[in-house]
Order: sequence, then C-alpha cells, then structure tokens
Amino acid sequence: NPQENLVKLTDFGLTRASTLYSVVGSTASTTLVVVPLRYAVPEILQSSGLSNYSEKSDVYSMGILMWEACSQGQLPYGSID
Repeated sequence: NPQENLVKLTDFGLTRASTLYSVVGSTASTTLVVVPLRYAVPEILQSSGLSNYSEKSDVYSMGILMWEACSQGQLPYGSID
C-alpha cells in the first residue's frame, strides 16, 4: 500500500558539537538558533534571524542532502573557497 510508505528525515547533526554550525540571533533577544551551515540557504546566514526561512529553504536543504547522497558525500560547492 503506497500510503503506508512514509519516509522521515531529520537532522541528526545537531546532536554533536561541530564547526559546521552557526549561531544566529532570533527575534527574541535571549534566544539563539543553531543553523547547520552545510544545509542553510544563504539568505538565512545573511540575515539577523530566521525571518527569510520558508518552504523554499527546505527545498534547498533537501537538494544539498540529495546531492551529497548521490555523490558519495561530495559537497556541491566544494571547489568554492
């Protein structure tokens, strides 16, 4: 039954310390948001919060994830310094 086939993705990367994350200030002055840099859209990293986050951001992140899965872990932007 196709309706019983459910795929769930989650970000297990947040469970350990890494240099691949950036702390971004959110709208609340005492709250910080941890953003996985590898999968974050550039608009999020350039802004002061998550106000630019949308469904399109999820599509971008999924695209990076699928690229890594299909290319055996190579970064799609690996040659950029």
